[in-house]
Amino acid sequence: MWIASKLSQRASDFVAARRRRDSAEVRRALLIAVSRGARTAIATLWENDARLRRTVRKSLFGQRKANWPLVNGTAIEDLVGSVRLWIDAAGTGFPAVVGNTEHSVVAVFCTSILREVEHEATRGMQVLNPLWQAFRQNDLERLPELEAAASGRRDIEIASGEARFEWRDYWHPDQSGTGFVGREADLERIRAAVESADGIAQVQSIGGFGGVGKTALAIAFANRAHSFEGRVFYDFHSYGTKLPQTADQALATMLPTVSGRSVMEIGKLTAPERLALWRSVTAGRRLLMVWDNVRAAEQVADLMVRAPGCATIITSRNRIEMELASSPIRLHVLEPPEAQAMFEHIAGVGHDRSLVAALLERDLYIPVLIASHARKVAAGWPLAEVVEDLPEPRESTEPDSFSDLFVRLGGSYRHLDEQQRRAFRAFGVHPGAAATIDSIASVLGLPLRRTAAVMDMLIRAGLAERPAAAASASDLGLRSYVAHDMIRAFGDHLARLGWSDSASDPLSAGSDPADHDRIVAALVAHYRTRVASTNEERRDWFEVEAENVRDVALSGRDGDRARLARAAGGLAILLDRFDIAATALLHAAEVFGEIGDQAGRASAQWGLGEVGRLRGEHAAAERHYAEALSTYEALSDQGGIADAVSGLAHIARLRGDFDTAETHYKAAGVIFEATGMLGGVAGVHRGLGEVARLREDYATAETRFSAAFELFASLGKRRRAAYAQWGLGAVALSKGRLADADTCFQAVLETFEEIGDRLGGANARLGLGEVARARGKLSPALSHFGAAGEIYEQIGLTEMAGRMRSRTNRLLLGDTVESSAWIFGLIAEHKGEKDSG
Repeated sequence: MWIASKLSQRASDFVAARRRRDSAEVRRALLIAVSRGARTAIATLWENDARLRRTVRKSLFGQRKANWPLVNGTAIEDLVGSVRLWIDAAGTGFPAVVGNTEHSVVAVFCTSILREVEHEATRGMQVLNPLWQAFRQNDLERLPELEAAASGRRDIEIASGEARFEWRDYWHPDQSGTGFVGREADLERIRAAVESADGIAQVQSIGGFGGVGKTALAIAFANRAHSFEGRVFYDFHSYGTKLPQTADQALATMLPTVSGRSVMEIGKLTAPERLALWRSVTAGRRLLMVWDNVRAAEQVADLMVRAPGCATIITSRNRIEMELASSPIRLHVLEPPEAQAMFEHIAGVGHDRSLVAALLERDLYIPVLIASHARKVAAGWPLAEVVEDLPEPRESTEPDSFSDLFVRLGGSYRHLDEQQRRAFRAFGVHPGAAATIDSIASVLGLPLRRTAAVMDMLIRAGLAERPAAAASASDLGLRSYVAHDMIRAFGDHLARLGWSDSASDPLSAGSDPADHDRIVAALVAHYRTRVASTNEERRDWFEVEAENVRDVALSGRDGDRARLARAAGGLAILLDRFDIAATALLHAAEVFGEIGDQAGRASAQWGLGEVGRLRGEHAAAERHYAEALSTYEALSDQGGIADAVSGLAHIARLRGDFDTAETHYKAAGVIFEATGMLGGVAGVHRGLGEVARLREDYATAETRFSAAFELFASLGKRRRAAYAQWGLGAVALSKGRLADADTCFQAVLETFEEIGDRLGGANARLGLGEVARARGKLSPALSHFGAAGEIYEQIGLTEMAGRMRSRTNRLLLGDTVESSAWIFGLIAEHKGEKDSG
């Protein structure tokens, strides 16, 4: 076997495989990976024997670092032999037999080291990424042999499993594709296209119309393709009433699933960071990607993965100009036998064949119409009645305009009662991809259960569906509904132009354009109320509705929607969705500027400053705070001035410009004092406490933190009081009062865990880790640092996560670790909370 033969090789056999001239960064990253991996393996193998763990660590890490596996230049694929030689060189310090066999020890070490190599290759600066990707592409498929040779056991998972990132599909189309029939020639054309050199198939509808089955064809192909390692499906919503999605919005939605990271972490990344993560997690994988409803090439250009074994299907109503892409596969309407098979799959067999043929002919053999009417029949509507509601057949079966599709949905609408019609129009106007019962109920003015019954009638009429992958929502209000964008567009059309029961063509119907405006106003008012009453305890609501709130806010450029955008941005900051916050606040700032609401614009700019500060984008944050300050000064808004100046003070402190920070804090404090804004006064005390602590003026720092803590506590601001108490702990730590520091940080941790503030909890663990380090207790220090780093990583504070990882690595390698002051200075104060209210 390939790996088995490696076991008997000695040092001379590795010389030819060694890499030459590794950079200092690569060598250091390899040192870290081997050290962490080996320590993990030792802890696993000798879990209950502390003495033996110390002995083994000394025997391995006491060797020259230049001779460690991988650090000595040997290739990753030769890790088994390299680890074996490392263990042999340990001599009597390494036990001869552990567990089942000596080889199982090698397997555990290799597995642990490979995990850490991948970690170093995909995090931070990714200095090991070239080595890791080359290994994955050339040798990863042979790794099961490593397990067999090194272990002889199946209960130890080697790198082909755990050490390799576990891909998870993002696959949530609104249809399952299981009932697809016909179009065999088109499926073959897609297969030929994706197997071409470029691997891109473009499916385009005829005449720019939707509803001819582009998405269904792509999903059907995906369901039959089994050679791919993973799948991705994303609907860009470029048509109908919904807002077209960008590549970055797609990444913000997909990455939590495919990367295994939290929504909060992905939301806090910048657009370039999300794109870099996408390229990292897709590298070296055989993926099938379906980009649905794409209008322009720029929506997907950055997402394209043009690697061997990968395939991309793009569906569009337009011709998308893609470099090297094959000619579009232009879909026409169904052939009569295919249309009949589709109808029977949905509605069942045994219906009058002449009536079925009449329905298909009157539906122009267009899949979206056939599906809608077949669902009506399946729900119990008489087939003859459904056919009678449709226009007479005509010679051409090609649709001439959108009215051809709309008029054929008119019969279904005509049979609805008034509440159901209002619900359908609201469903059409709603700009979100999936409308919730809660939002539709706000338009109808009905209780949730009654609204659910109305929406279920739309399903029975073939005008709505529950998402294919919908989970059972414990909150009835969060139950969602979807429909093909052509059906949603029909509802929006009716809201804009009105409908008369006697009209045969909706384009010539009477009009009530105010209906559309009333629906939008109701949605805006609903979401503004919901946003204002939502906090961290209702995070579940925001997780479902965040994109809908954003889309409603961005659907127009008026004051009400700008105010919704500003409020949504503030809530998104609080709930760690910085991607939503940035988009909403930028829109708010632009619209407020257009309508002359300077106070609103300044407030949105201040919010953008908060986003930049919490993301670590200090230059952008400073610019936004400065713009807000300029506007507030022109308006003579004292509270706004103080807020903006406080923001500039935070940035100056984070940059280490303590003189400027102190000047800004004191200027803000004068205003807060004069206007009676006690929260602002407390915030200034804390800011000045941080400056004093970093200057090592601990007496002043302790006085300031104590004043901040007492004032915040009296105002009932538990989170901010905890941060002031955290400052007291940091001062005690710096003065060597370790017991006091430990007490402060423990109390802070308890508070943050009670109120569900993960960032605060990570900061508290950082403090506890520093206390343990100062006491010489390496194990609890590493435990606290590791827990803090994981949280920073999960919620998207990549700079903090990277610094924590570096700090942990230096402790592991026995390097000198400098004072904690520099990292304590990075701790964020609070999130999205204006002291001026």
